[in-house]
Amino acid sequence: MFETFSYRRIAFIKRPNASESEEVVAYGVSSVFTPVEERGKGYGTFMMRLLHWVLAPPPSLPPFPAKWGTPPPTYEGFGNANFSILYSDIGPDFYKLAGPTESTEGWV
Repeated sequence: MFETFSYRRIAFIKRPNASESEEVVAYGVSSVFTPVEERGKGYGTFMMRLLHWVLAPPPSLPPFPAKWGTPPPTYEGFGNANFSILYSDIGPDFYKLAGPTESTEGWV
């Protein structure tokens, strides 16, 4: 079993040159877990790659990689993140490799 928890939150951002902040949707991602016997097989990385396709607005993503098969289904209330925050116990390097494609940077 592979797990991650995503928490939808209302956040505030102030864009460059804006005079006021705005309320947006953001996600906190934590507790990514791969059982010991399944580690090192790429499952966790692939799950974190697919998470971009669930949380981010579709126009902000590149085309879905054909070799990955069918894109994840869309769910009401998702696909609208302005940003996400990833809480990691293993450091930034692992998740940086988990971009929305194999050639793009992931969680930074």
